[in-house]
Amino acid sequence: MFVIMMVCSGASEQAVSQWASAFAEVGLGISKTAGDLAGPLTFAVLMGTARTLYGKYGEKISLDRFMIGSTLLCVASYLLTT
Repeated sequence: MFVIMMVCSGASEQAVSQWASAFAEVGLGISKTAGDLAGPLTFAVLMGTARTLYGKYGEKISLDRFMIGSTLLCVASYLLTT
C-alpha cells in the first residue's frame, strides 16, 4: 500500500508542479518566467511547511492519521484545480 501511495504521490507532485506555473501565469497575469518560478516555488514552500510541522509535532500525531488526512486534502485540492 505504501509503495503505491508513494508512486502516486510522485506522479501527482510532478503534475501539480507543471500545472502550478501555468496557473500562476494565467491567474496572476505574470510572465512565463515568473510563472515558472512562482508556481513550483509556492508548491515547494507549502510541502516543506507540512514536513516541518510534522517534524516538530510528529510525536503527538499518528502517522497513519496524518497520511490519510494529507491524502484527503490532496484529493480535494486536485478536484478543485480541475
